[in-house]
Amino acid sequence: MSQKVKTVLWELAKKIGEELGYEVVEIVLTKEGSSRILRIFIDHPEGIGIKDCEAFSQQLSAILDEKDPISSSYLLEVSSPGIDRPLTKPEHFRRFVGQWVELKLY
Repeated sequence: MSQKVKTVLWELAKKIGEELGYEVVEIVLTKEGSSRILRIFIDHPEGIGIKDCEAFSQQLSAILDEKDPISSSYLLEVSSPGIDRPLTKPEHFRRFVGQWVELKLY
């Protein structure tokens, strides 16, 4: 994914996240077989459920259809970051102070 497309996706997703009260944690555009999949991971201090993912997906999908930042067809998946979530911002580390983490060194 080009940097321009990534920037547009982050801006659109972040705007929806702020409106609905979610944090956008990660955006990944990947190819699996012949399909392209846009995965958006959202979070909330009280956790994320299926209704949260559905609400976010519906709003983001409408804007993506209008703005059309991705030139080819794709599937949109919205989910929580899960137990293996990346800790990428200082707020993430503060939120999980006192909990166990697994470090992977590459």
